[in-house]
Amino acid sequence: MALAQAIVASAHPSWKPRLEVPVAPGDARAADLVLTGTTQIVHIEIERALVDFQAQLRSAQLKREVLAESAERPIRLVIAVPETNTSRTRLAPFGDLIRQTMPATSRRIRRAIRSGEPLTDDGILFVRTRRRG
Repeated sequence: MALAQAIVASAHPSWKPRLEVPVAPGDARAADLVLTGTTQIVHIEIERALVDFQAQLRSAQLKREVLAESAERPIRLVIAVPETNTSRTRLAPFGDLIRQTMPATSRRIRRAIRSGEPLTDDGILFVRTRRRG
C-alpha cells in the first residue's frame, strides 16, 4: 500500500484513482491501481519484489488486455517498483529490451501523473516512499 499511497498522493487532481479494480465481472484478477483521466487510463501494477519480471509483466499485460475490452479510452500500463538499488540491479541486464517494450521513463511517467497530462507509452515507474525514522 505504501507504493500506491505515494503514487496517489503525487497525482494531479484530474486523475481519479481506484485500488484493486476488477478486470472483468467473474474474473478474480484485479488491477492494483487505476488512474482514470479524461483521455486515457493508466493501469499501474505494483511489484514490491522483482522475482520473475517476465512473468510479472505478462500477468500485467493480460490484465490490461481484459480491461481494454470494456474501456472507452486507451490504457497505458505502468509497472511500479520500489526505488531501490535492488530493483534497479535486477532490471539493469534487461534495460535495452525493457526500453523497447516499455519506453516511457520513470521521469516521464512521474511528470504525467503529477501534471495530469497523457502518458504516451507504457513504462516502469520507480517509486520513492518516505522512510520512517
